Formats: sequence, structure tokens, C-alpha cells
Amino acid sequence: MIRWKVQLHPMRRLLVNVFLALFLCCLCGCQKDMWTNEEWFIQVALQGGFSINETKALQDFKSFDLVQLDENSFDESLTFATVIQTCNGLLEDYDKDELYRVLNVSAIKDEKVLSADQSKMLLDWLIHQLNTFEKKTTNKVTYVSEPIKVDAMDRIGDWILCEQTLFLNDLIDINGIVYEVVDLNEEWCRVEEADYQDVIDMDLSGSMDLDLNKSEITVKNEIVEVNEELKAGMPAFSLSKTIEIGGFKVRFSTSSDSLHIYASKKLDSGLPIFAQFDINKIHCDFKWKANQDEVSAAGLKVSYETSFTSGLRTTKMNDRILDFSKLNSSDLMNSLNNAFVPKSECLETTLELAEIQIPFPEMPACVLKMKVLLHLYASGKVDISFENDQVIGFEKMNGKIRYIHESEKDSYVSFRASGKASTQLKFILSILSKDCMDAGVDFGIEGNAESKLSLIDTGKMINTDLPYEIAEELANSSDKMLACADLDANWLLKLALNSHSTLLGSFGFGKTFTVLNEANGSLFGKKIHFENFQQVEQCTRKTKNSVLPMIELSLDRIELKNYLLVLNKDQKGFVHISSLPDGISYSDVIFTSSDSKVAEVSSSGIVTGIDSGQCFVKVSLKDGSNAVQCSIFVR
Repeated sequence: MIRWKVQLHPMRRLLVNVFLALFLCCLCGCQKDMWTNEEWFIQVALQGGFSINETKALQDFKSFDLVQLDENSFDESLTFATVIQTCNGLLEDYDKDELYRVLNVSAIKDEKVLSADQSKMLLDWLIHQLNTFEKKTTNKVTYVSEPIKVDAMDRIGDWILCEQTLFLNDLIDINGIVYEVVDLNEEWCRVEEADYQDVIDMDLSGSMDLDLNKSEITVKNEIVEVNEELKAGMPAFSLSKTIEIGGFKVRFSTSSDSLHIYASKKLDSGLPIFAQFDINKIHCDFKWKANQDEVSAAGLKVSYETSFTSGLRTTKMNDRILDFSKLNSSDLMNSLNNAFVPKSECLETTLELAEIQIPFPEMPACVLKMKVLLHLYASGKVDISFENDQVIGFEKMNGKIRYIHESEKDSYVSFRASGKASTQLKFILSILSKDCMDAGVDFGIEGNAESKLSLIDTGKMINTDLPYEIAEELANSSDKMLACADLDANWLLKLALNSHSTLLGSFGFGKTFTVLNEANGSLFGKKIHFENFQQVEQCTRKTKNSVLPMIELSLDRIELKNYLLVLNKDQKGFVHISSLPDGISYSDVIFTSSDSKVAEVSSSGIVTGIDSGQCFVKVSLKDGSNAVQCSIFVR
């Protein structure tokens, strides 16, 4: 027997090994480039609002009893048949051919194993269909007894003379108002307005953009009527009202599709805190099928856009000179406590601003109420600004509640201490003056800064309750002292559905979901450390280097040095841009005043006060993107 022995050149052997390695990687990649049934159902449960916890997703999903899950096949690859099974269970009506169009194919076998990309496309389509209510208006209300329509021939106070023969306790309808007959005297009857809500059956649904110009704004029992029709020459905001709530001056402005709120307060120390909030383009979808015994179907979905900016700005230490030349590590804290009493002011408050009632066109029985609250907490210097397009709501399915939430968000934050800002909105659907269901959202950002001080010659560090900006000031006054801080910031998002005051809540369909918090909503992806007035990877505790300007934290947007500018008439000020996104130059930026009768702004950002009032200067790129606002007050 002849045996052949082949020896490869070392370089060729290397190339063969590399080729085999790449082949195995591709093979493994192909095997991983697909979802299992378990992964599919978990994502449906999480994104469909059946669960917020991945470890409980399958259990929560199964409790809705909408899709039969075969646990023995959870680890098998996802097939087209499983997708069809899911659609059949969750959707009342859908076109199977639409699934082919999603995948851009004319047909596909049920046993076909789907790639990860195909699975993701079908998942996105399914969630969109699941969250889309039928776009039709239905307005059917059946009463226990129909009121008798009458024409009043004469009326004296509560006594009415009419042609019809009436009896005690009859319900009558006069010009759309329902009364009850409570007394009779020959042809005359005495009536009282009836709380007429004896409904046998309701089948209601609607989909519409809401017009804030046809709303009522209630603030501390004061009702502000909004103009129903804009007249020629009227400003963009048809209502402007300034009131005082909890020591804050609050200004409301509305247009047909926008509500603007500005709240500001001077603290006892003279430091200003403010919040600016806009909510735009409110669209509501709902469905409600009920009788006296139960609610068979219910759903509420509200989409809107918001922008929010708040801040507390402190000043320097005002000539407080401290001598740290003789400090050592053993008495550092005692020396600080004896030598320095921080004058920074901490504020935490929740402002219940308003309740807004917005009627539905062509549906007089239905009203959408909106409650607006702001929550602010700040100590030291804090600026928080965020924008988001949000969809919130819920749907009742198989006797349980699943939540609906979609969000696109962006933010700017700058912290020198701890701070928090959030908006709390509650949307309430009221039918025949009864609150039937609601959806509330608390959305915002919080940041926690832990300050530390150390003596450079010892390297020993101590924690301090001083805001980081004060620690910076202290360290700046001594060559031997170093200020450090660890900053952690995160998104906040909580949904509260069907409170106890609603009909659905009284039936036991109330639920609260914490969607984002410090555990899963990190703003930066990690804790950020500051030392020697700069952002560094980790604490060094070394001798001070040359001091550089503090790096502001940002998320790829235009940043302003100040977001509030107060001017006198004819006084000039400057909207100072502190940084721009990568690849953007100053010449790419435009400045626009929201009200040139209050303040004008030049192409270079110079603002001139024209007349007393409040407006804002929008700073953006020429295409309108990356917009940020500076509030302008003219005294």
C-alpha cells in the first residue's frame, strides 16, 4: 500500500485554517440568525404590552388565553406557521396576504423557518396592527326610556306649560336638556333637571385630532374659556393667562393644536427655578362597548408630542473666602463643617397645573379630560431638557389589560448636583359626565450626583452632601483639595391605567406599569466620573492639572449656555451657544423669535427687547432639526 503524505506550506496551512474558521463562524452565524418560538413570544409579550418583565413574559402572555403555546416546541426555530397562529389569536381581522407583502414575497410555506430580519419585520407589523384601533366613528347609546320631547308654550321659573299630557316622574326633553316632572298643577308642571344616565347599552368609538381652541381650562376653580374661532389678526396663541400656583407664576397659552406652559419662581435666596412645557398634536382613539352589567370591550390610545425644559441655576460663592492651607485628612470633615455652611437651596415640588376638557366633534356624549402636573426637584445647578413623541394607552382583551406605549425621545442634561424633572399627564374619557377610563403617564429624567472631596497629599477621600458645584468652588480655592463626583442619570416612565375613580377601575381593571427606571433606563449607559473639573474614566486622585472648562453632558444636540434671558425694553442680550453636534458649524444655525413684537433676534443670536411680555427664541439648523429654545422675558 502506498501512502501519500501531503505537507502544506506554512502560509498555505495558515490560509486553510483561516478559511475553516471563517466557514465555521458563518455556519454558527447562520444558525443564530433566526429566532426560536420562545424568543418570538417573549418579544410579542414585551412589545405588545402583555408584560414588562422578560422572565415573566410567557407566563403573562399565556394568562390572556389568546394564543395556545406549545411549551415543548419553545426551543424550535420560528416558522411562518407560528406567526400565523399568533396573528389568528391576537387580531380580530387581518389579511394573510399582508404578511406576504411585509416579507416582499408572493407566497411562503407554513413550515418555512424565518430569518431574524424577517421575524423582526413581522413582529413590527403585528404590534402596529395590535395597537391600531378601527378608524371609524360609532355613536350608539340606548337608554332605559326615551325622554318625551316637548315644546314649552310658556315658562315661569321651574313651572312649564306645554301641550302634551304629562305625569309625575316623566322624563322630558326641552331643547336638548332632560328634565323630570316633580309636580303637577292642571296644565302646568314643575320640572327639575335630571341626571339622566340610565343607559342599557353603549357602542362608542372614535378617532380624531383634538382642537384645544374648543376646550375649557380649569385652574383652581377658575374656568378660562378659549375662543372657538380665530379671528383675522389674532396671534398664533389665542389664549394667554397668567396665574399663581404654589408660589410659581404660571402662564398658559393655547392654539388649535398646542398647549404652552411656562412656570417660574424665585427662591428665598434669589435663585430662579423654571419649567417650560409644550404639548402638541393630541390625537385620541377609543372604543367602549358596555351595558349595565359589564364592559365587553374598551380601549384608549392617545398620541402627542411634548418638549420640556427645566432648571435651577445657582451663583458663585459670593466672596466666601476659606483658608484650607492647614487642613489635613484627620480633621478635614470637621474643618469643612465649621468653616462652610452651604447656601444652596434644594427644592422639590409637584405642581397641579390644570384640568383641560376637550369635546369630541359629532359626539356630544364624550369628552376627553387632560390633567397636567409637573414634578421638579433640584439642588445646585441643574438643566434638564427632553423631547418625545409618545403613544400611551391600553386595551381590554379577554378580561385583562395590556398597555400600549411607543416613544421616540431625545434629551439634553447638564448637572452640577442631583435633579429630576418629569411631566405627569392623565387622559380621562368621560361619557355622559361619568369618567369611564383613563391613562396616565409620568415621563422624565432624574440624575444623582455623589460628591467627594480629597486632600491631594494624602489621597484620602470623603463623601460630602455638598452639591458638586459647591465642591468645585471649594477645590478651586485650595491647591491641596480635589473635587470629584459620580453622576448617574436615567429616564423615568410609569403608566397608570384606570384609576379607582373610573368605571373600569371600579371593575378591577386598574393597573400600573413601571416601564423605565434606574435599572433599565440609563441615559449614558454607565456612571460618569468628574475630577479636576473634567470628565474622566476613573478617579486618579493626582495633583491638579491645568484647569479646563467642564465638559457638558449632551446627546448630540445644540447646547446653550443659558436657557433663560431677561431684558428691559430696548436692551440687547445674546443667545450663547456652548456647543454644537459633530460636523455642524455656527453658520449652519438659525435663530427665530416666536413673537417679534416682544423680542427680535438677529442672524447672529443678538436679542433685542421690544415690548413687555414673554416669548422664546428657537435655535435650530436650517432644516429645523436639533431645535432648542431660550425663553425670553422683557420687563
